Formats: sequence, C-alpha cells, structure tokens
Amino acid sequence: MWSLREKEDGSFYLTFDHFRRYSNSFRGIWELIGAADNAYTQFAVRVNQSQGYLCCPDDKNGMRVLVLTE
Repeated sequence: MWSLREKEDGSFYLTFDHFRRYSNSFRGIWELIGAADNAYTQFAVRVNQSQGYLCCPDDKNGMRVLVLTE
C-alpha cells in the first residue's frame, strides 16, 4: 500500500508502506504513470492534472496518479 508523506518544504511524495493492509475503507489506488524524469511521463502528468486527477512522485523516482474506485 502507498502512503503520502510530506517533505519539509511542504510538498508531498508517496512511499510504499509494507505493513499497511488493504481494507474496504480505501477508495482508490495509486497507479504508476512512469519514470518521473521522462518527458512522456511529464506530459501524462499534465494531462491528468488538467482533468483534476491527483498526481504525486513516489520514493522510487516514479510518478503515480490516484485512481478512485467504488
């Protein structure tokens, strides 16, 4: 499971939490878009953010988008 962490400058990033278990109270999953330093990934992030999706870097140099589920 992924957890949001806050940096000292106020920005956020995702970190993989090995001990967090999945439960029915979770409403979404963090899907990998691609490597954070890739131009195609940055384009996909801009497109997703323009549509209102939350995108966030993770601790493995990737970018992820929050996909909500029912």
